[in-house]
Amino acid sequence: MSISSVLQEYVENLQKVYEENLAAVKALQQTLTDEILPGLIDELELGDERLKEAEDWLSDTQSIFRTLKVIRNFTAFVPCTCRVETRYLQRHKFTTSFALEALRTTLIWRMRSLPPLNSVPPSPFLRCLPTNCRDPFDRPILVVQLSGLSENTEDLRAVLLRNTERLRFHLSMLNASRGTSPILQYVALLDIKGVSLSSLAKFDLLAWFMSELLPHYPGLLTAVFILNYSWVHSGLWNLSKRTLPKAALSRVFFPTHDELLEYFTPSSLPQEYGGNLPSLSDLPDPLYNDSVDIQADIRLLHQPPLQVPADQGATTTQKAMAPHSLQNPYYGYPVTISSTAAASTTPMVYHVRRRKRDLIRTLMRLFWMRWRKPMITSLLCLVLFLTVAGLRKIAWVRRWRWPISSASALLGLILQLPPTVGVLSPAIPVN
Repeated sequence: MSISSVLQEYVENLQKVYEENLAAVKALQQTLTDEILPGLIDELELGDERLKEAEDWLSDTQSIFRTLKVIRNFTAFVPCTCRVETRYLQRHKFTTSFALEALRTTLIWRMRSLPPLNSVPPSPFLRCLPTNCRDPFDRPILVVQLSGLSENTEDLRAVLLRNTERLRFHLSMLNASRGTSPILQYVALLDIKGVSLSSLAKFDLLAWFMSELLPHYPGLLTAVFILNYSWVHSGLWNLSKRTLPKAALSRVFFPTHDELLEYFTPSSLPQEYGGNLPSLSDLPDPLYNDSVDIQADIRLLHQPPLQVPADQGATTTQKAMAPHSLQNPYYGYPVTISSTAAASTTPMVYHVRRRKRDLIRTLMRLFWMRWRKPMITSLLCLVLFLTVAGLRKIAWVRRWRWPISSASALLGLILQLPPTVGVLSPAIPVN
């Protein structure tokens, strides 16, 4: 199967899933904006600028969709080689409460870890080709040159963090005017020329990127085309592929020169890779447009609170759920049930801030529920043992004390002793 056929099937299925679950994603956005964000404002002490950044992410429907990857019915018709990996929903089966908790965790991470977007400088290792250069499925094309990463003198983790967030924001800018056909992902050209395992050994980046950063930005790439690969890089690839899921490996390609030009066409590639475009250094980079005021763009992108689709009903009722109810997904914490006339109930945490005393109280309650019977039985056995031992001790003392309970008995006992010289002997008169 050709590269184009594999990616066409993947892109069509992903777009279908997005359209089918758009209403559910927007409903989650509405809940996040109404229920989660107000509590985080006080908890994290968000200022106006950070609040606008949080609202920008919450209004980014495509980013929320990529985070959730709603595939309740997706795996039924998608071939195993094209199934979309999910972080949250494969684990939590799209339970609304768990999905909201996962999104809340990501939002807290963003507010605590991300620098302001207007502080992101251009990076020598990451570029985006001009907006008129796309792959056959209208995906923007990224060029990643790992040799430029090793030449960077900054903290590499901070560089990757800033640029990954810039990629997300650039997609949201592109989708602001696209309507019903948004761009969900990029296509990346990964140039590993001049890179070896020894040159990357000093950078402990791969494990950090896969375990810490990527979970907060899932699904940004449709496919990765590795260029300038040779046997020298086999060790690096063997190390990298162990950290990737099978679905992601199915979209990593090692194209020949002809296969690369067949998929992208020469008009979409720079001179370095056999295309008709100027060299990378001469091409404008839409990721870092100096004329763009990032904070102003955030304010323009910010929309009023999202409205739940009409078919989900307009009447909302709330009722409290006991903290220790078995139906409470946040066991031990106070919860309210928000429900509409046409939608299923949605459990929501009434107190968003998780208090330590609630955690300690819940753990103690669970410990007591688990070990209550053995502890009570052991306590009763201990009391019974101490009672029996006390009674036996009292009986033993009484048995030895009763013969000498009176002075007469003591005197009789002394008189029965054999006489000894000089001790209790009667005086013998001397004749």
